[in-house]
Amino acid sequence: MNDALRMFEILPQFAAVLWKAWPKDMEAARLGQPNENRFSLSGTCPHCSRASAFLMVTGAHAEEVFERASCIGYTSWAVLQCQACKKFILGATFGPNGDANACRYVEHYPLGRPNDEAPLEIPENIRVDFQEALRCRFVDAHNATVEMCRRAVQASCNYFNAPSGKLVHQIDWLAAQGIITTPLKDMAHRVRLGGNLGAHPPEDPDDQNIITIGSRYADAVIEFTRDFFQHVFVMPERLKKFTFR
Repeated sequence: MNDALRMFEILPQFAAVLWKAWPKDMEAARLGQPNENRFSLSGTCPHCSRASAFLMVTGAHAEEVFERASCIGYTSWAVLQCQACKKFILGATFGPNGDANACRYVEHYPLGRPNDEAPLEIPENIRVDFQEALRCRFVDAHNATVEMCRRAVQASCNYFNAPSGKLVHQIDWLAAQGIITTPLKDMAHRVRLGGNLGAHPPEDPDDQNIITIGSRYADAVIEFTRDFFQHVFVMPERLKKFTFR
């Protein structure tokens, strides 16, 4: 119960973290009689990453929700326990007026950890840069995401002893040496250009044609980087393991 009580104490810290794009895969269900204000949640546990059910271990704190000066329902907060790992979360549901059995998931804390897994075949100094890009994407830090992808690609150029200098020339050098193919060269240049956009502010912020690095561009740069590493590092290493000779 100490963990459950501590969850209430640190609620203000969690509330200050606004990750609006967090994928809310939780579902809520009303338990018991309507006047009991009891509910459960089901979804992915932020602690153990398993699909689980979450049961209340404290009473619920209800707050009225107003819209245009009229109360339209109430939000209920409670500490719940994961039935898989037995750790605790703070969850909230919404119950509209006029429907005692309705119960809609609102949010929960903690939010969990990003999936920053990357193939071990990628050299460590390059892999950690790419993993940092994945963690940046988790918190919607789109500019930082593409910058770290660019850094990881440049680290791979250095790994293959490309002459020091601008990344554009290093990528072209890898292609000229036959280390990467033309499609991989184009892919690396896309990462480079995306990273440049993320690193430098526009000269004219009012230009309507400016490309802003949002989720769509950040995801594209991540996939270009992932595919680049798959062909440059992962596939060659895996082929070495199975020669069939």
